[in-house]
Amino acid sequence: MVMSDKISDFLKYISATSEQNEVGHTNYQCVCQIGGNLKQAEDARLITEICVKLTIYTKTSLDGEPIDFNQVGSFQRGKKVVVLIHGWASTGHDQYVRIARTFAHKMDMNAIVVSWHRLAYNCYFLAASATNCIGKYIAKVLVGVVYMTGTNPDDIHLIGHSLGGHVAGCCGLEFYKLYRKKLGRITGI
Repeated sequence: MVMSDKISDFLKYISATSEQNEVGHTNYQCVCQIGGNLKQAEDARLITEICVKLTIYTKTSLDGEPIDFNQVGSFQRGKKVVVLIHGWASTGHDQYVRIARTFAHKMDMNAIVVSWHRLAYNCYFLAASATNCIGKYIAKVLVGVVYMTGTNPDDIHLIGHSLGGHVAGCCGLEFYKLYRKKLGRITGI
């Protein structure tokens, strides 16, 4: 099965597991939150890892490098961190890369751009239902960054636009659950 089929199946599953509440609105749940079916939860985790890309920009690496659980790229120890998260029907490209490069070059920070456009370019409710999984994934990467680099969580600032603000909030909550310290700042635009 090709990856686009897996993503399509993931989104169909989210849609199929929705339920009507008493007021007639549909409650969408992220597959990561659904208990009882480890295969589908594992697929959701894998799809999140495949569909969410983090790229770090620093003063010494303005072209950006991938960052994940095991690698921190050109991360500069002792520098503040800003994490930029796009919203619905958007990408982590163009304006986000320009902003990240500005943070890196002018303010000498570690700037991380989160791209989740493969999930963001869907029906709003389906994209919204994935925000918790995406936030959890980013939190796990940030915990890895903190452990590998000694970064103080107080020096990490998440900035999310639109649904990216929800992703940032989910990330902050999950980071606290995993590391027992709050992130320095979360901004929703």
